[in-house]
Amino acid sequence: MNSLDFLPEGVRLAVSPLSWANDVLEDLGADISLETCLLDAAAAGYQGVELGRKFPREEGSLRPLLHDQGLALASGWHSGELAERRVDDEMAAAAAHADLLQAMDCKVMVYGEVAMMTPGSPLDAPMSQRLIMPAGEVSAYASRLTEFSKRLAGEYDLQLAYHHHLMMVTETFDEISRLFDTTGREVGLLLDTGHAAGRGSTITG
Repeated sequence: MNSLDFLPEGVRLAVSPLSWANDVLEDLGADISLETCLLDAAAAGYQGVELGRKFPREEGSLRPLLHDQGLALASGWHSGELAERRVDDEMAAAAAHADLLQAMDCKVMVYGEVAMMTPGSPLDAPMSQRLIMPAGEVSAYASRLTEFSKRLAGEYDLQLAYHHHLMMVTETFDEISRLFDTTGREVGLLLDTGHAAGRGSTITG
């Protein structure tokens, strides 16, 4: 029996390579190869993986690596800055990443907001000192997110999945709710239970 036989028909389960190598703290998992990550993921029964820092960024190199282990590419993180820049500029910044995701048959792009982050290393800053988006700027930000999501869907057939994240502008339950009360339906939410728990939020079914 496959370890994922409990999944409903049509549902596939992928894993983040952060379980093997951290994208920010590069010493965590520095000695673990990409091959080990993919072998382990396939052996555990996962059908896909997300992009990580050790992955090649060219379809010609990436596709055979995944194919050899029977894995698909689920998605990949985009470090967005719509809190501070225009949609046209964000589309230009995301173009190469979106091209790769589309070429690899992905349907989702993970969006993490990295503008307005605490100066210096956020790993050394208390969570209480993070920068908070003023309430009066949320509506305009939500509009840019919505327009960006529409264009991703129209040009690349990609659904935006917004990653609420510790030390970023959308972290608490209230901030997530306020943002998604304002965005269009085109903006999806990536629910990260780890980050939610880290902020003290309770996730209920």
